[in-house]
Parts: sequence; structure tokens; C-alpha cells
Amino acid sequence: MRIKSRRLATASLFCVTCISVLFAAELGSSVMYAPSSTRPKPGSLYPRALELQHAGSQNGYMLASFEMSSKGMPSFPIYRSTNGGVSWKLLSHVFDTRNGWGMRFQPFLYELPEPFASMPAGTILCLGNSIPDDLSKTRLDMYKSLDHGATWSFVSHIAQGGAANPDGTQDPVWEPFALLTNGKLIVYYSDERDPAHNQKIVHQASVDGLTWESVVDDVAIGLKQRPGMPVVAKMGNGKYIMSLECVCDGTSYTAIKTSNDPEHWNANEAGTRVSHTGGTPYVVWMPSGGRNGAIILSSYGHDELLANRSFGAPGSLWIPIGATVGNGYSRSLLVRSDNKTLFEISPVSQPSGYNNIVCGTQTIDGDLRGTGVDSAIN
Repeated sequence: MRIKSRRLATASLFCVTCISVLFAAELGSSVMYAPSSTRPKPGSLYPRALELQHAGSQNGYMLASFEMSSKGMPSFPIYRSTNGGVSWKLLSHVFDTRNGWGMRFQPFLYELPEPFASMPAGTILCLGNSIPDDLSKTRLDMYKSLDHGATWSFVSHIAQGGAANPDGTQDPVWEPFALLTNGKLIVYYSDERDPAHNQKIVHQASVDGLTWESVVDDVAIGLKQRPGMPVVAKMGNGKYIMSLECVCDGTSYTAIKTSNDPEHWNANEAGTRVSHTGGTPYVVWMPSGGRNGAIILSSYGHDELLANRSFGAPGSLWIPIGATVGNGYSRSLLVRSDNKTLFEISPVSQPSGYNNIVCGTQTIDGDLRGTGVDSAIN
């Protein structure tokens, strides 16, 4: 969530055992995008990526997007790599074709793993926050691509809120994340529209991508608390894990929740606190991290990543492991299709005040050790 208090820290670490990082934190990374000095600062934020797995001859290609600061109507750039993330080129843009506001904040890319409604497997969805230049409204919109990211068309409006101001009085909606399961497309997001909550995490589901069911609370824990930025992953034990930022009781930290059902999260519970500082979390599960695989968690304020080999059980060990790319606001992670390669992409701050989009990969083995691979854009 876009709030100054995300930079606050607390004095102690709850669930992470402070042992030495298991391998070097900087394993090699390269710049995907460097904003020019003509763009407004910070230039870029909030990167997301995917690997095509249902695209026929294009399987293995990768797509990435991020917030691109603009003086005009903003759009989400789509970059593509045809060589496994080694190099990248601009492929297209997702433009706002319905509101006249622009696609401004929080893009999310998702490839449909199976047919859904009228969309075939391999359809690429781009969700994001359409916001006018005066920031007076927020609208979570969804676009689709039937040609693996080359062109895009509008699908539906998911949710609309008030001004893009996180002061707790404007009722915006933020930060969509999508998951297809059990014949439903579920979109999780942060919601400030409920007067009984400063902010909560909710979801809406759809069986056709066009119309959306009623809002369901996932984390709704108090009038003054601000849980947000949900990311959900399915683990090897069949359960789901959600990472979230909680700006709660004067501090900002990362927490996790687990559930047997991605539509039911026991909304009255904030979850297990994992990180002592920061937020903007992102979570994935990898089969290669040990006997039970490994949860890999990124949290703002930590250059290193955190790993857990016990499906996130309360009281279980969280191990700091090295990261290929430096931390930034909403660094994200992607498990490649070989199930052992971790791709990392981050908006890394520069002395100029701009953020470069930096990416790289590492291979995670059963000892939670890895090797890094550089990535660059042409």
C-alpha cells in the first residue's frame, strides 16, 4: 500500500531466526529498464513477471510489466524475453481504453493455466489500477491478450473506489492479485471502502471474467489497522499461503496466513508475523527447497529473502537466504517452470532519485543454496 508508514520498523524479529545468510546476497543482476531524466520521479515501481507455459512454440518466453511514471496518460509497458530472462525488449503497452484515465498503479500479469469462460488456456490477463491524473478515483480493471502479450483488449471493471490517497478518508481500492481455481477467477485486493475498517483485504470471484460476485473479507482486523498488498500461492501440501503487509499499531510488518480454501481465510485473524520491518511482501512456493519444498518470501526493508521449509507452520523456522537483486518497493518473485529457478525483479533506488527495474535469477536447491544468472535488456 502506498503509505509513508511502510518505512517504519520495530525493534524485534518475531519468527525469523537470525542466522547467517546461506549464500552471497548479490549473485548477479542487470537493469531491465532505466527511466530517463525527463520522466517524473521515481520513474518506475511495482514490477511483476510471468513465464509462458501454455503458449505452444512460445513456452518459456517471459513477460514483465511495472508502473512507468509519465507526464501524460500512463500505461503499463509489457517487456518480453525470448531467452529465459537473459535479455528483454519492449513488446507492447496496456492502455486504458475505457476510462480515459490511464493505467497508473499496481499492474499484475497472469496466464490462464486452463480454459476459463470464453478465454482459452494461455490467455494473458493484466490487472491494474486505472486512476485519473488528479488521483480522484481508483478503478481495478482487467485486460486480456490472446496473442501472448502483443495486443490487449478490455475485459471488465472489477471494483471502483475513491481517491488514490491512503490517508484513511478517501475509500480507494488497491493492489489486485489474480488466481484461477475451481472454475473461478479470484481477484484479491486492498479495500478502504468499509467505514468499519481503515483498510482490509478482500476478494471477489467471477465465473466468466465479466461479472463479479460480492466482496468477501479475507483480513479485516480492526478500525485502525491497515492490512493490504495480498499475494497468494498454492503449496505442495495443497494448502494456500497469503503474504500481506500490515500497518498496524504504529508499525509496518509482513505477515502470512494459510488456508485449505483460497476463498476462506478467517478474516478476523491477521496471520503470523514474519518480518520485523517493512512490507510490500511477495510469496511463492518452490518444490526444490527441501523435502517439503520451500516458501520464499520477499519483504521490504530486507535485501535478503526469507525461506521456510515447513509450509509456514506457526513457530517454524524462517531462514534468511541471499537475493539476486536488491530490495525495492514491491520486489516480486517468480518460480520458473523447471521448479528450481527463482526469478526476482525489483525497482532498485538510484542516487538520482530514480528507480531502475533490476532482475536476475538463481537456482534454489535442497540446501537453500543457489547460483545467480544475470539478466539485461537490449
